[in-house]
Amino acid sequence: LNKNKKTIVISPETTWKNKHWTENEWRNLIEYYSDKANIIYTGTNNDNGLSERILSGYEDKIINLRGKTSLDDLRETFSYADLLVTPDSGTAHIAWAEGKCAIVTLFFATSGERTAPFGENYDFVQADCSCSPCMKRNCKLKNEKNVCINTINSKEIVKIINKHLQFE
Repeated sequence: LNKNKKTIVISPETTWKNKHWTENEWRNLIEYYSDKANIIYTGTNNDNGLSERILSGYEDKIINLRGKTSLDDLRETFSYADLLVTPDSGTAHIAWAEGKCAIVTLFFATSGERTAPFGENYDFVQADCSCSPCMKRNCKLKNEKNVCINTINSKEIVKIINKHLQFE
């Protein structure tokens, strides 16, 4: 880690497909912060190619801990981090329990009001569509599956991250 830079952990994976943010928006965050901060990527090896698609072309710009951490290792990672960005997942709660880094959580199918960690160093963003939160593991829409994941864009998240990390 470059000690002169802030450290951002991104952890895109969840067990529900309709809680995943778009790969392009994750890539936008990596691109935006790749020269401004240390970026650590966490997750499991059970994501069906999601991580490979997000990380393609950015391998030299991030520290990839995907599939390399136990829960204790993940907790320790958060002790060094300044901020975590993740969809609604256990990762947000582990970081919250560690108590050091700021947390930005994205909510699509689930409710930030209901399940988000709380505190001063925490923000959540709820998808802005009529069906969110549906609280369903699988999207029930026929024509626009998982439309909620397209209602949050990386520019909005950059503003929140910059506020927490006092960038710009």
